[in-house]
Amino acid sequence: MKTILTTITLILALSHSGLAQQQTPRNLRHDMTPEERMQMQVAMAQRQTALMKERLNLDADQEKNIGEINMKYAVLRIQIADLAQSQEGIDIRTLMTELEEKQENDILPFLNEDQMEPYFELKKEQEERRQHMRQSGGGSGQRGSGQRRHRE
Repeated sequence: MKTILTTITLILALSHSGLAQQQTPRNLRHDMTPEERMQMQVAMAQRQTALMKERLNLDADQEKNIGEINMKYAVLRIQIADLAQSQEGIDIRTLMTELEEKQENDILPFLNEDQMEPYFELKKEQEERRQHMRQSGGGSGQRGSGQRRHRE
């Protein structure tokens, strides 16, 4: 009798966790519509610009120019992701790395000497956070603990 009750309880618990996973809102990027992906990229570009303004003490002109650059590359990231979905054999990670390097090269001329070190520290933190999320199986669109830390 105990075995039957334990089995039923286990089955109910497993089915409940399966239902919970099915009922969660869309949180995987590949499940998003193109509009949702674009909204997410725009929001990320805006957060990135705000974080850079705060951490690097950007002036209004720098914020405007860097914001435009961040937005430009947000659109390009969407285009690369869409291309990778529609064509096999595209190494999206390599393309995104190259895109990030180009974005950095566009941003650097707008920074003064005092902003360079904090900029590279910020980039290092972001890369470490991405690496941690890759290793822990993250990337579900949910926030990592590091992003919130900078805003509080």
